[in-house]
Amino acid sequence: MDGHRLDRVQFHFHEGSEHTVDGRAYDGEPHLVHSEDAGATAVVGVLFDIGQEDAALDECFASLPQTPEAEPEIPDFDTAALLPSDHSTYRCTGSLTTPPCTQGCTGS
Repeated sequence: MDGHRLDRVQFHFHEGSEHTVDGRAYDGEPHLVHSEDAGATAVVGVLFDIGQEDAALDECFASLPQTPEAEPEIPDFDTAALLPSDHSTYRCTGSLTTPPCTQGCTGS
């Protein structure tokens, strides 16, 4: 991003999107969180609605623990499979939406 290499450090899902487009909220929004050693952070959010099955999501959800306190172990999940074929983006600069709400990150 902008000449910097950022590595994916984690991903998580939001039931109900945190972002809207033209005032429209979506059913879900996975966040792919990236960072670099110098401290830059970028979050890629993918907006989606419930619809036809998705093999990548099926694999991911099948490996989730059945109790909230158990740690998920998702083997070799390719988060790129969550990206749509249309790579159009919106870009905003702000803070993360979870504490400590790090300022100055960029999300697309």
